[in-house]
Amino acid sequence: MRNFGVLRALTGTIVLIFSCLFSVAQAELLVVQQDPAGILQPFAWKIASQETRQKIYHIILRYQWPSSTAYSLTGQLSDDERNLITYPTAGAEAIFIRSVLQKSVSPNLDVVYIPTTLYELCLLNYIFASPSQRFIHNATTLAQQFSEDEIRKAAIGGSGPGDVVKAFRNLFEDSQTFKPSDVYFELNEHIAGYFISKLKPTSTYELESYTRHHFMTLGGTMVEALVTNYQKPENAQIIKKTSCYDFSKLSNQLLATPTGPVLMASSILGQILTLEYELYEKNQSYLLRGTQMIDHVISLKEPISKIIDSTLHSTYQAYHDFETAVKDGTLKPRSISYGNSLFAAGMADVGAMAYNFFSHPYTTGYAVIINKKDYFAHQINHLFFVSPLPTFYAIFGSGTLFHSRSRAAMISIPKQETYIAGIGMGPYLDNVQFLLMHKDPLQHEVLFARHLANNARVIKWEEDGAMTEQGLHQAHAKAAQHFMQNASAGA
Repeated sequence: MRNFGVLRALTGTIVLIFSCLFSVAQAELLVVQQDPAGILQPFAWKIASQETRQKIYHIILRYQWPSSTAYSLTGQLSDDERNLITYPTAGAEAIFIRSVLQKSVSPNLDVVYIPTTLYELCLLNYIFASPSQRFIHNATTLAQQFSEDEIRKAAIGGSGPGDVVKAFRNLFEDSQTFKPSDVYFELNEHIAGYFISKLKPTSTYELESYTRHHFMTLGGTMVEALVTNYQKPENAQIIKKTSCYDFSKLSNQLLATPTGPVLMASSILGQILTLEYELYEKNQSYLLRGTQMIDHVISLKEPISKIIDSTLHSTYQAYHDFETAVKDGTLKPRSISYGNSLFAAGMADVGAMAYNFFSHPYTTGYAVIINKKDYFAHQINHLFFVSPLPTFYAIFGSGTLFHSRSRAAMISIPKQETYIAGIGMGPYLDNVQFLLMHKDPLQHEVLFARHLANNARVIKWEEDGAMTEQGLHQAHAKAAQHFMQNASAGA
């Protein structure tokens, strides 16, 4: 199960592995260090030099998913680096980052994987528990400074998609006026400290075993604490200043047991965590979306079938008859929004948070699996743009362009602003084609439908949905075949 031989040979070093037996797909690396007595501690950022902090922060941003995509798409990662951090085995990313930290900063440094969902719950608890005033100031500044204006400007006047990615990097890289790294390191200290004190590991084996067997309990404890902390009267000012989600609603995801709060395996949070543990073995990631299923008409002579999403938009909303829409020219491209994590935007834009849609009774929530190596090579056949915002930053994100999206195909890219279905900020212009692309929309949809047929994982069904996941995959495979026939006929 742990085939690290190739990676050890490539990096030229044998490293200590801190990962779970069934580890996480969406994962956060916590930076830790060993004191002179060999005791594991959070990285002591407050007493470290500014140079050391900057080295560590840059290494994490450069090589950890998803911020690593910002450096890959701008040609700042070598082929060897890309191959090592996307190698399809458990812990590949952590092994490489650990090696770089120990070689270029300190041999006492290490990294620990935890699920992104647990990281987010810890982050939210810290916000509503007892953070420092410095953290509140920095986090508020981070949320207030976020703006999609620079991203839009890069899409209009840039020389290529790389300029859009640089606009993202300008948000989370340190500048002379603001240092997002201060937010990152304070959270790292708190969250790493929590797990170290909670698990009290005396060996790697204990940490792996405890995390694997108790992640439902850990998640349940964090949810219970978040529900309590969110409702504290002293948090009224924080809540008033933001557009955060009502986190007291998370309580319905708990299953009370005699031994304390434990997440239900069938709950949204329980299923997401289980999926994260499963995908890590292949070094894969996911995107999340809550939506209502689409009625798809193969032809008016056949019964309506359900598909979960499409990169096409028809004005025939009643039955989405794409075949008729192709013939009369009403078929339009569509860009679908996705969350990199369950609670991204949770502090600033509830309408953009995946969990908000997952928790609605009349929506279907699903994950689409992303192979990191394929994304670095060709953005999964040019189907997706994965937002490079780190998790700690994305939870304060807002708007239309901060999160990940499917790309939209058009026969001819307009030179003027135009409405693109799914991009709800009004007329949109993309001269550098970071979301739009010059391609037959039907051929694009063939690839998208095939990807969902093979890589969609349903977390919850809308109440009236009676379809199985196998049936959904078959429906998308059939849709792909239908679109391919139409695309061939059009050619």
